[in-house]
Amino acid sequence: MRPLPGETLGGYIRRVRKAAGLTQLQVADLAGTDTDSVRRIEAGRVLNPTPRMLLRIANVLELDLAVLFELCGISIPRLPMTLADYLAHKAGFPLPASAVAEVEAAITGIIEQYRRRSENSG
Repeated sequence: MRPLPGETLGGYIRRVRKAAGLTQLQVADLAGTDTDSVRRIEAGRVLNPTPRMLLRIANVLELDLAVLFELCGISIPRLPMTLADYLAHKAGFPLPASAVAEVEAAITGIIEQYRRRSENSG
């Protein structure tokens, strides 16, 4: 879930928390902090929480930490993710090189298929 245009850090965290069906108390417990800290962040009374607090909240709500940093005005350069990194992230463990090669071949085949369709229709 991405932030809405103009959404504040606190508003984004609140929206994601509610969508996940969690209370402020539950987020606080899972993040190892107190409810008042979560409440103050959501209310916008803490505009720049510590990176450690943002990391804890990101982990609990399964958010991209870089997005939370950006909402605090901290720009994080994003490096391109390799296919192997993406697959490891999705699978939860690193896949062998042969599996990555298999996926790359499948993607190449799909691209070629749609390239031909595009060339034939245009």
